[in-house]
Amino acid sequence: MLPVFTGIAVHDGYTPYRRYGLAHQLCNAHHLRELAGILDTDPGQVWAGQMIRLLCEINDTARYARTAGAHAIDDRLLGAYRRRYDTIIAAGTAANPCPAGHGARSPAANLLARLRGFATDVLRFAHDLRVPFDNSLAERDIRMVKLRRKISGGLRTWAGAHMFCAIRSYLSTARKQGINALDALTRLHNGQTWLPQTS
Repeated sequence: MLPVFTGIAVHDGYTPYRRYGLAHQLCNAHHLRELAGILDTDPGQVWAGQMIRLLCEINDTARYARTAGAHAIDDRLLGAYRRRYDTIIAAGTAANPCPAGHGARSPAANLLARLRGFATDVLRFAHDLRVPFDNSLAERDIRMVKLRRKISGGLRTWAGAHMFCAIRSYLSTARKQGINALDALTRLHNGQTWLPQTS
């Protein structure tokens, strides 16, 4: 599926994912965990707490705008958010200079480099309200497969694994489209398979 994927890929920043999709949104749940880890290790990293608050504020604003039926956050507000974002990155970079030569960068410096270099992909969710803040939904979809493997030790046959994944995928897609899982399964059983609308 990935070679023909033409949407916006939401992921944790793993470099090979950049080959797929037309655009990218980096998972901000991962960023929040990394920022919290930096603060736990060094409470003097004030910028990390500021970035946590800013990302959460932008997410709240995006959620509110989405609920109100908007397609994007107001341009002036987006501009103000971006200026705050850049200011926080500059303060973090000043507090965590890269070592001279080939010395290893700290986790804070690595995170700052990602937040600075891929700022558009960190904040895409605010510019396009169809895009989620994080990839938690995708991880929840995978969780049932992992849970099944953990409980039963795996699936006994390839056909059984294929059937299990097809049903989970069908239910997940139906749920994302607002279709009740029992209704989707009932329609499937009665030969009236629900299919999502194609654009």
